[in-house]
Amino acid sequence: MENEKGREFMVEAGHDADGNRIGLRVRSDGTTEYQRVVPLVEGKPIHGEIVSLVGDGPVYEIQGSVSSHKGPARVSSEKYKNGWDRIFGGSVPVANC
Repeated sequence: MENEKGREFMVEAGHDADGNRIGLRVRSDGTTEYQRVVPLVEGKPIHGEIVSLVGDGPVYEIQGSVSSHKGPARVSSEKYKNGWDRIFGGSVPVANC
């Protein structure tokens, strides 16, 4: 059973022991699951999915969804590249075999 126009919703369902909100997510295909809703904090790892919740509550529409990746941070700023060269000595010559 699909919900209205295939949209996804989050319904407030309380708080966990750490004070984070718990929400019941209603997916576009009609399936549901409980999820923790935690704010993004700069410098802290992201676990799970990033979504935008739109609305005044207790029902929010989910707009946009981005999954976090596994592995080290993907950093490619000039400051990072310069630091890499300073630590590891720049490019390494490759010998022809």
